[in-house]
Amino acid sequence: MDENLIQDAKQGCPQAIEQVVLKYSPIVERYAFSIKFPHDDIPDLIQEVFIKVYRFIDQVEVPTFHFWLYKITLNTARDLARKHACWQSKFSLLKAEKLYDGFTCNVEENLVKKMEYEHVISKMQELDDKYQVPMMLHFQQFLSYKEISDVMGMNTSTIKVRILRGKRKVAQKVNL
Repeated sequence: MDENLIQDAKQGCPQAIEQVVLKYSPIVERYAFSIKFPHDDIPDLIQEVFIKVYRFIDQVEVPTFHFWLYKITLNTARDLARKHACWQSKFSLLKAEKLYDGFTCNVEENLVKKMEYEHVISKMQELDDKYQVPMMLHFQQFLSYKEISDVMGMNTSTIKVRILRGKRKVAQKVNL
């Protein structure tokens, strides 16, 4: 289904392009959260990403669309951050209901786990981009090392090393 949708969008079908935006906007939004893009600017980021998707969709191969979308999102986020100089602003993480959907622990356990999660994520967000971006893609977007290397345009071994070093740095900061 995705292949047909992307193919139709590449041919300029307005309904297909609309469906691409509707289907992939939540992915762009989640990724923006994971790379600590300012919450108030996420709608602008999504708009910019899909403008670029519309302009350049004819240049992407269907099987790599998903990775191409991550790459566009990351590059657009960096461009907007440079323009607006807004990396200092922080945003809140997903609400506890979204973090623990279907979780049947009591409120105290959920609160403790949420606080631990937020603490680890905040320490991860303090890392340099070279460690933070691959870690967020791996641990929050659940991409494989190969997929991350495709998104970031780096060797898989470089991604593995950066994630390993990033984990060590986070562990030191969290005192594990």
